[in-house]
Amino acid sequence: MNIHQVLVPLDGSMFAASVLPHVAELAREFQARIHLLRVVEPSIGGVPHLAIREAQEYVAGVADRLEADGVRDVVTSVWEGSPARAIVEVAQREPIDLIVMSTHGRSRLSRLLLGSVVEAVSRGTTSPLLLLRPSNASVHAPSGPEPRPVPRRGTRQAGTILEPPIQ
Repeated sequence: MNIHQVLVPLDGSMFAASVLPHVAELAREFQARIHLLRVVEPSIGGVPHLAIREAQEYVAGVADRLEADGVRDVVTSVWEGSPARAIVEVAQREPIDLIVMSTHGRSRLSRLLLGSVVEAVSRGTTSPLLLLRPSNASVHAPSGPEPRPVPRRGTRQAGTILEPPIQ
């Protein structure tokens, strides 16, 4: 896989920024251009100019840190609107080879209530996604019945019938 252009959506959180060391390593390894994207969501009266300016300053500061870390080609942009739709739109407009995002480690309930930007992006783009989990994110075991291996064909256990799981 050749990686020439990497899109990195940032929301200003430490979770989102936790991908930056990995992004810097990818950029140096592949001589890739890094696209830093910050999306400002509108409120009832629209997006205040202060929020846009703060977002621009934020991505400019991140770009400076990446360049100080040896990344040669960093571009920044600030968009207004839905984060997932903006990420998908940028990925369509630019020749993006990889989108790198952080998972926030949300619980199942908060994902249902708040939605998942990662999920929406994965459904809206054909660009590959690299999802990185912050090391300090909480861990939640997947729900559902206990998994168990199915015996392979040709083994001694293959002829036995598995008992149904206890519900």
